[in-house]
Amino acid sequence: MIFLKKIESKDGLILILCDKDLYGKEFSEGEVVISINDFYIGEEVNEVEPSILEEAIMINAIGKEAIDILIKNSILKDDDIGEVRYVKGVPYIFIVKDEV
Repeated sequence: MIFLKKIESKDGLILILCDKDLYGKEFSEGEVVISINDFYIGEEVNEVEPSILEEAIMINAIGKEAIDILIKNSILKDDDIGEVRYVKGVPYIFIVKDEV
């Protein structure tokens, strides 16, 4: 289960995907600190409509389930997997699509 938050900006749709079980936790490694707070709370879902993922101009994904959804829907392809970063073993990625 993940949280899916949709933010409508003047430039288009921004999506926040975060594994539900990470809520309330903080991860830090070196200068990178990720606090999973109320900002990440959204609709609780197991899947995300591919059309929503395609429409998004930016995607912020944190956690294994969130990353797996991006892979399953071909938002992250084999060439992109190396862009996934980890903090204390928790994967995250911030995607800004080229069309923006």
